Order: sequence, then C-alpha cells, then structure tokens
Amino acid sequence: MKIYRDGKEIELTAEELRMAYEEKHLEYFAADVRGCAESMELEEKFDESDYNELAQRFDRALGRNDSYWDSYWCTMEYVIEEYIKEGK
Repeated sequence: MKIYRDGKEIELTAEELRMAYEEKHLEYFAADVRGCAESMELEEKFDESDYNELAQRFDRALGRNDSYWDSYWCTMEYVIEEYIKEGK
C-alpha cells in the first residue's frame, strides 16, 4: 500500500501496514470510549490512563465476542448480496 507523508510517496508492506494498524487502533478506541463515557453523563471522571485501559479492555472484549464477529460477517454478506442484486 502506498501512503503519502510530507509530500513523499512511501510503499508499505503488508506487515508494516498491520503494525501501523496495531499502533493506532487503540488510540481510536480510546477516543470512542471517551465519547461514549461523556455521553453517558457518569459521575466518575476518567483520565487518559483510564481511557487507555478501557480501550484495551474493549479491544479484548471485541476479540472474544462471537456476536460481534457474526454481525460483522453477516453484514459483509449482506453488502455483497446487495451489490450483486444491483447488477454489480
């Protein structure tokens, strides 16, 4: 995969791309956890380490959640089937 950084084109291998995802996905989860917690209007106040811990717990919970993966694959099948119905 090619990315552009500082005006330069950089080619990433599949392994480099996987590593980049691993580095960043917990940051995105932490931001999602922060938004969710704020919308819940909790009395508890969390700091950055709390959000990071919650993001790691969320990541582990998703990995063990068969319902999540069932929904993921069912949604993918649905999208493929709809695409075919539309005549590709």
